[in-house]
Amino acid sequence: MFERGEVEGGPCPILNPPPNGDFESCDNRVNGRCVIVCDQGFLRTGSRVRTCLSNGMWSGYAPTCTRKVGYTTTYTYKVVPLWSLVFG
Repeated sequence: MFERGEVEGGPCPILNPPPNGDFESCDNRVNGRCVIVCDQGFLRTGSRVRTCLSNGMWSGYAPTCTRKVGYTTTYTYKVVPLWSLVFG
């Protein structure tokens, strides 16, 4: 696990990771960054990296982690003898 650089009363409020996600690192001091990663099987929307600005606000957009849905592309190759292609 990483060491959090968050401090109570820091310029930016302490962030909570989104459901189904966590911080790779997080620091709520000025110019500190929080890097968000989603759990396996989930996709992130919103900002991956948020930076604590001197005005006490976080840059970017609050991230969310949503379950991947739909199909993934998987290719399966089958080796067949050449004669089976010619003669069926």
